[in-house]
Amino acid sequence: MSKFSKYKHFVVGCVVGSMLVSGVAAASNGALSNVLKGTSKFIINQVDKTPANNVFYNGSKNVPSSLVYEGTTYIPIRMVSNMLNIPIQWDGKNNAVLVGTSVYDGEYLTDMAPSKASSYAYINSKERSYYYKIDEQDYSRTIAFYAGHSNRQASISFNLNGQYETLAFIYGGITTSYNGTLSVYNDGDLIWSGQSVKGIKGQEVTIDVKGLMSIEIKYTAQGSYSYDYSNVVIANPFVSKKK
Repeated sequence: MSKFSKYKHFVVGCVVGSMLVSGVAAASNGALSNVLKGTSKFIINQVDKTPANNVFYNGSKNVPSSLVYEGTTYIPIRMVSNMLNIPIQWDGKNNAVLVGTSVYDGEYLTDMAPSKASSYAYINSKERSYYYKIDEQDYSRTIAFYAGHSNRQASISFNLNGQYETLAFIYGGITTSYNGTLSVYNDGDLIWSGQSVKGIKGQEVTIDVKGLMSIEIKYTAQGSYSYDYSNVVIANPFVSKKK
């Protein structure tokens, strides 16, 4: 039984729950009096994945990790996706939530052997706990860059062999006192760039990689300093293709 099949009924329930919570949030103030912030714990495969202070960052803002409405607990589907390492996308054209391999097929970069990796680039590292945390949330599929000193770079490359259409991931600064630039290249050409800024929450990114044979992900530390280090982590990097 696949990992997705094992949890599909649970995930579908979360989709419905998320829709219901959205409807309640849009209701009148009177209806909101029946909604309570939940305090549920989330234990995944015997590991406590409960977000700090029961708050989940959904890509644009902090929201409760659970809500209780009329005796039923509702939780964000994106949080469940992150906890189970199941990709999720929004199909605006069809007004649909796409979970797992329902529409797209692909794989995580963290499950692929890199074609090249520099020093200070780590896949699924457990050397330091912050190598797999964004906004105090744990991720088991990560690429972390540890770039101390001004303008130090770390990079990792993967062969895509023209098989994929999009690359999606979440990225954020970790224990960083300084800023840095995260970039994605194809044969030396820049195809995407973003800033890892102190105090800014994790960001969700989707990049068009259709037909590309390879990509290089590079992190460059910024600022002038000698005793501190700038770090960034990419979580759940998934390259997808339509079936």
